[in-house]
Amino acid sequence: MEFHSDSDRLESGEFRGVVAWQRAMDLSMTIYQATEAWPLVDPLDLRLDVRRNAVIVPSKIARGFGMGEPDALRECLQLSADTARQIAAQIGLAVRIGYSSKEVAAVLWTEIEETICEIETLQRSIV
Repeated sequence: MEFHSDSDRLESGEFRGVVAWQRAMDLSMTIYQATEAWPLVDPLDLRLDVRRNAVIVPSKIARGFGMGEPDALRECLQLSADTARQIAAQIGLAVRIGYSSKEVAAVLWTEIEETICEIETLQRSIV
């Protein structure tokens, strides 16, 4: 099957070729790598929460496409972008408590912002 637009993908439920989903998957991998050295157990369970949220970002995009309705996709995309923003806040906390360096955080924040930009671009394109 050949797709010409994200609307074609929505009708078929196919999300894997969508740039926003691909960026979200890349972000998830980067988050997993960046949090590898964080403590496994801490009172906040920050490592677990950041990683869980990293999985939610692409998962919500996939869910939205699977629902097949433009309004449902828009809502899922908003949830995905909001979750990415939560990750940004959690990374800030990780810097403050010493789990992450400012340099690593800056790279993550850039990737988060780029992912949010792709999600919001997709959101605006859904008719």
